Amino acid sequence: MYKYILVITILILSVTTAFSQQEDKNVIQLSGVIRNDSLKTLPFVTISVENSSRGAVSDFWGYYSIPVYPNDTLIFSSIGYSSYRYVLPADLEGNNYSKEVVLTTDTVFLKETVVFPWHTYDQFLKAVVELDLPEDDMERARKNIATIQRQLISSEYQADASLNYKYIMNQKYNQAYTAGQYPSVSLLNPFAWAQFFEALKSGLFKSKKKVY
Repeated sequence: MYKYILVITILILSVTTAFSQQEDKNVIQLSGVIRNDSLKTLPFVTISVENSSRGAVSDFWGYYSIPVYPNDTLIFSSIGYSSYRYVLPADLEGNNYSKEVVLTTDTVFLKETVVFPWHTYDQFLKAVVELDLPEDDMERARKNIATIQRQLISSEYQADASLNYKYIMNQKYNQAYTAGQYPSVSLLNPFAWAQFFEALKSGLFKSKKKVY
């Protein structure tokens, strides 16, 4: 019975001593501003005390505040920046201490990576051999002119609604512009040329003998 009482008493004394030693430590409120190497404030930086469960996070303006003890090692870390370790001096006096922290950009040099859309060298070789190089401007112009000529002389190409609308509006504009004057010459009008070739094909310009 007395043995158990003695053990309990020793445990109580040990816990009391530990609490008294903890209270004897000088609790310091560490605060300050965290900046980057351009001296701009850094928000949401993680501050952790090494070998403990204590920590804090800086606010939107980079300001932080955390209770610490002398000789505590603090680690300031943020994505994209090198971590900064700071050991609190043991001879601090008072309950408040200010520390401004500057984090440097963590630059990581990666090896060059070349991405190819081909799985094998044979596929790459085939793609190079069958490469269709872009045409020059003159060749494209010749093809466009040839397409226009085919549209003018062939009945297979029909004008769409938007082209017809533009033609009608252009005719109305010409009528209003030349009101009371001689009509303009339609030498450069593609629709007039289309009508001309259509008339040639249908034989409207062939001579017809009059029957009396």
